[in-house]
Parts: sequence; structure tokens; C-alpha cells
Amino acid sequence: MKLLRIPLLAGLASMLLYPSAQAELRVGAVAVDIAPLTFPVIVNGNMTPGRGDRVNDPLNARAIVLADGKTEIAIVVVDS
Repeated sequence: MKLLRIPLLAGLASMLLYPSAQAELRVGAVAVDIAPLTFPVIVNGNMTPGRGDRVNDPLNARAIVLADGKTEIAIVVVDS
């Protein structure tokens, strides 16, 4: 138990003596329509080639970016 007290006290003392800088969290989000504007388009992903001639449902790319001054992370989801 004595070994646990020393690091605990040292950690508390460092927090009191050296207060951390105020961290700033920045967040951004966007959704963009990625539907093609000109037709026909080549449709990939099948065993046979295909072509698209219209948009039935909206296609979006959505992203969120988080940054804390040291690290940035982006999460992107794309409709297909």
C-alpha cells in the first residue's frame, strides 16, 4: 500500500503545481451530395459491366472531423 501512495501523491502534486493548458476540442461535420450530374455513368461492382442513366435516391458523403491540437481524426461514410 505504501508503494501506491507515492505515485498517487506525486500525480496530485504535479496537477496542482503544473495545471495543464486548457485543451480546445474542434469539431466539424459536413454532408455533400455526390450524385453524378451527367449520364450515363459506368456502374462498378458486378460481374458484368453496367451503366446508370438516372439517380433514384440521393447519394451522400458524410464526414466528421475531431481535432484537439495534437491529433486529428476524420470519419467518412460514403453511400454506394
